[in-house]
Amino acid sequence: KLTFPGSIPKDTIEKMLESIGLCVITNIKTGIWIADLQHLHCPMCGRNSCDGNMLMLDTRHFELFLSEGYQNGSWDYTQLAAHETKGNVDVVSGAIIDMKHLKDTSTAEMFKTETWYGKDNGLQDWATITQNAVAVNTKNLDEDNDGLKVKFHIMRAGTGTDDPIVAIRISQHLL
Repeated sequence: KLTFPGSIPKDTIEKMLESIGLCVITNIKTGIWIADLQHLHCPMCGRNSCDGNMLMLDTRHFELFLSEGYQNGSWDYTQLAAHETKGNVDVVSGAIIDMKHLKDTSTAEMFKTETWYGKDNGLQDWATITQNAVAVNTKNLDEDNDGLKVKFHIMRAGTGTDDPIVAIRISQHLL
């Protein structure tokens, strides 16, 4: 379930992930961003009857595709962090939020999940978007599972560690 963290701990990414499943990313390119949600078949599953067991939230700066580094393949995603939840998972949620706007009314509405989570009627992806945030949810996962592995990937506008981030990808894979 998507829950409001209240305050953001000043810890390492690893400690934040372990305590509340949160990953804070800085040095983001400002401007207009595009969000895309995909429900995919994971590469481990070859069953035709599988509805897919990987949820991918992709966000990218709108100028990304115009950049020469992206077009020639010199920019690529790197894994920033990963978090694993053990035990059966029946709801998968995630969000990307501009932390400067965490307490804005529009962002706070995202945590009132009853207003945008879908009905309990089968596998369905739901999303909500505001000017400064995007959140996704999938519930009623029809299969028994052993948990969830979440990976956070970023793409920088260049090859240096100080280059701004121009794309963020969160993959959620049922185990």
